[in-house]
Amino acid sequence: MSLVTVLRIINSEGRGFYHDGFDKNFPDATEWFPETTGLAKFELADYMQKKHPHIVFDERQQENQNTDCMFGFSDAQQMIDWFPESVLKDVTRFGGKIMMYKLDEQYVTKYPAQCIFDISKVEFAKELNLMEFMDLVEPMLNF
Repeated sequence: MSLVTVLRIINSEGRGFYHDGFDKNFPDATEWFPETTGLAKFELADYMQKKHPHIVFDERQQENQNTDCMFGFSDAQQMIDWFPESVLKDVTRFGGKIMMYKLDEQYVTKYPAQCIFDISKVEFAKELNLMEFMDLVEPMLNF
């Protein structure tokens, strides 16, 4: 058995950023990525698909997925690539918290931009405070 780390940003109910009702303070894409201001809807959708590929487009979807599967990141770099620094620096302002999960690698399917994991198989879960998160990602960012 080999434990791997998965990172995920959730709200107090355990929902991820893309679920309805995550938080009324959550910024829309134009706040995340100022370069999208003024884009037509189809251009914004195309931009967001390239930045945040749906798992079907990222790779073929895992066969036999069950309802306990969640999306997350298999390393800090994936999270940094997905979320802009402004969101990661102050995730709590948007109603979120950064979670770190440890589970056997057989329950994690890794893709280039994200991963799928079976939340029912998590052996260890911890909310990362800002200091712990910064220690994890600081070498990769210019905070």
